[in-house]
Amino acid sequence: MGGAAPLPDASGWVGIEDPGTRLRSALDEVYTFFAGGRDMLRQVLRDEDRVPALAEVLVPFHAGPGPSEGAACAPTTAFALP
Repeated sequence: MGGAAPLPDASGWVGIEDPGTRLRSALDEVYTFFAGGRDMLRQVLRDEDRVPALAEVLVPFHAGPGPSEGAACAPTTAFALP
């Protein structure tokens, strides 16, 4: 996955000031990414425990977003309940 189909680049989301627009943009890119590789990802995750080489390759996938990606989803009060 890494080289051929990298995860969406979150750096562009940081520049979107409106939280709702930022969220929609991020989710659209993330859902598009996973939809494109859904079948392959399903098979890789299915075989992860059976193929030791997959464990190392999947470390970044299981680690989740890093600090730069997390900045795109910084806490906001825009959706807070009164």
